Amino acid sequence: MKKAWIYLENGTLLEGISFGADGSVVAEVAVDRSMIGAQEALADPLLASRALLFMMPEIGNTGANDEDASEVNASAVLVASYQDRYSNFRAKESLGSYLCKHGVLGVSHIDIKAINDALQKNPSLKAVISTTINDKTALQELLEA
Repeated sequence: MKKAWIYLENGTLLEGISFGADGSVVAEVAVDRSMIGAQEALADPLLASRALLFMMPEIGNTGANDEDASEVNASAVLVASYQDRYSNFRAKESLGSYLCKHGVLGVSHIDIKAINDALQKNPSLKAVISTTINDKTALQELLEA
C-alpha cells in the first residue's frame, strides 16, 4: 500500500495509507456519522467534489456492488481503518477497487478525531489529499491555488 497525505487548511498535516485511486484533490471535508451504507453515502449528490470523513471506526468490510449505487460523487474517502477483505454475500469487489474504478482517493490509518475537531472550529474546512505530493509547503500552495 502507498502512503497518502492530508493537509488541512488549519495547517495540520496527516500521513496515512492509500486504498483508492492515486493523485491529488482539493476538497471541502464532509462528515458521515452513519453506521451503515458507506457505498450509498458516497453516491449522495450533496457530496459532489467533497472529501467524505467516515466516523465509523472500520470501513470496507461489506465491500461494494453495482446494485447499491452505481456512481460516486465524493472526491475522496477518509477513514480511521480500512478493511480490504469483505464478507457481504452481495459484494462483487472491495471498496478500494470500487474507489479506484471511479477515480476516488481513499486514505486510512489517520486520526479522524483530529479532522473532526478541526471541523468543529471550521465547518467548511478544506483539505488537500494526495498520494503523489508529500511536501507540506507544496500541499499548502496547492490548497491556496
